Amino acid sequence: MPELEVVYFDIKGRAEATRLTLTIGGVPFNDVRVGQEFPALKSQLPLGQLPVLKVDGLVIPQSMTVLRYAGKLASLYPTDPVQAAVVDSVLDSIQDFSAKVTSESDPARKEAHRTNVAAKDLPILFNYLETLLARSGTGFLAGSLSIADIQTYVSVNALQSGAFDFIPPSSVDAFPAVLALRDRVGEIEAVKAWEAAHVKK
Repeated sequence: MPELEVVYFDIKGRAEATRLTLTIGGVPFNDVRVGQEFPALKSQLPLGQLPVLKVDGLVIPQSMTVLRYAGKLASLYPTDPVQAAVVDSVLDSIQDFSAKVTSESDPARKEAHRTNVAAKDLPILFNYLETLLARSGTGFLAGSLSIADIQTYVSVNALQSGAFDFIPPSSVDAFPAVLALRDRVGEIEAVKAWEAAHVKK
C-alpha cells in the first residue's frame, strides 16, 4: 500500500469525501490540515490549489480525481463499467451543482443567483439521485456503497448545515430517498467514529 497524505484546509469542503472513503476502506493515510502556511505552500502545488493527494511523494491535484483514486484503493469504486459510469455521473453532477452555487460572488447578485439555484438546479440534481436510488433498490446509488454515496452524504450535510447563504437547509427535505441514503452512510461505524473525532470545538 502506498504512503498517502490528504492535504487540505481544516474544513470538510472538497476533501471530506476522500477522507471518509479511505477511513471506511481501512486505508491508512496522513490527514494534513493546512492553515496560515498556505500562501507559502501554493507555489509548490501543481495547480496552486487544494486539495491534493500525495502518493509516495507524487502530488495529485483535483478533488474528484483524488476521490476516484481513493475509491479504488478502498474498494468503493465499481469495477463494472456501467456502475462506474453511474458513480461518475453522480460525482460530475454534484460538481456541476457546486460550481453553480459558488459561481456568483457579487454581493448584489448573490442572493438572487442562489435562490434561483435552489429553486431550479437543486431539484434537478436531487431528482436524479432519487431516480438512481429507486432503480438500484439497494439503498445505494450504484447498487452497493460507493464514493457516489459518500460524496452525496458530504454534500447533503453541507446543504443542511446552512453553509451556503440563501440556500435554505430545508431545500433537501422533499427528497426522502436521498435523506435516507445520507442517514445510511452516517450510520457506518467508521463514519460515526470519524465524525466524533473531528467535531469542531
